[in-house]
Amino acid sequence: LSWVCCLIATCIGIGWGLFLRHASARDRDAKEDELVKTTRENAELQRKILRLNKELEDRDAVISKQAKSLQTQEEMLDEYDRKMKVLQEQLLRKEAQRKQLQQALR
Repeated sequence: LSWVCCLIATCIGIGWGLFLRHASARDRDAKEDELVKTTRENAELQRKILRLNKELEDRDAVISKQAKSLQTQEEMLDEYDRKMKVLQEQLLRKEAQRKQLQQALR
């Protein structure tokens, strides 16, 4: 009777050990699956980040070009204003000369 109890206990112990090993393997597989899923999600996020960084760099380049163009246009307008002032001053002097000549002719 005692050896039968030992045999039953041994079988229960072996069964319980196999059950725990199987449960442990399922947990490990689930963790591995989760790791693979997380790795894929991280890779996708990394690709999105790289794409967004590229878009930002492209936009920065466009903005930089536009800023340079705007600066050039402002410089051209400043030069135009300077030339316009010089011409206006010349015109005022010529007008003054014309008035002096008219008065001298009277």
